[in-house]
Amino acid sequence: MSALNEKIATAQAPTIPEILMVIRELNQAHQAYALTLPAELRLQIARQFHTHYLWLLRQRVNFGFDRAQQGYFLYLPAIKQEDNL
Repeated sequence: MSALNEKIATAQAPTIPEILMVIRELNQAHQAYALTLPAELRLQIARQFHTHYLWLLRQRVNFGFDRAQQGYFLYLPAIKQEDNL
């Protein structure tokens, strides 16, 4: 996880495998969060979710949330073309 946090902190353009890894981590945090968990654990999960969500936004990754599947997914093309010009 530390390698991912290092990647999140850098300003390099993300690769598709990196984007998919962040979305997978985002989904894991989303699915793990439950009000029945102790407050400290909920806070840790919420911070992980927030970090990954913001990274996707900052990288201008084209992603969305599927309410039926209850998960985040990657739109293709992954990076908005107008942002890369």
